[in-house]
Amino acid sequence: MLDFIFFLPELFLIFVLLSLCIFISQFTNKNIYKFTYILNFIEIFIIINFLIYIYLNLNSIGYNEHIIFNNIFVNTNYTIFFKNFIIFISILILIIIKDHLKIIFKNNCDFYIIYFFLIISIVFLIMCFDLIFAALII
Repeated sequence: MLDFIFFLPELFLIFVLLSLCIFISQFTNKNIYKFTYILNFIEIFIIINFLIYIYLNLNSIGYNEHIIFNNIFVNTNYTIFFKNFIIFISILILIIIKDHLKIIFKNNCDFYIIYFFLIISIVFLIMCFDLIFAALII
């Protein structure tokens, strides 16, 4: 049970990714919603959830080193710092390329799912303690 407490921020990111996939698949049908522009909402949704993830990670600073799920993942202060750094850089990238994405993808939101999945895999790769699972994550 204690493993899930230290794995809670990553479970939060997985839940957000699943909800984002469901939302995008339901509300981006161009025949029904051809006049709505949901890219702004999705960008704000992703940025807010990244900030919540940073908050959840910062609450776990100060604990000792925890090896989670039988030597698969490790959670230390260094991994928390690098996870927060990656999320912060990804927020900056989303803000910088926002206008470019609107021109290229118009109302197509597939980029955001791929981008979110990439960030989650980088976070898991930072936490990975076993070489076999690192290869599986890559």
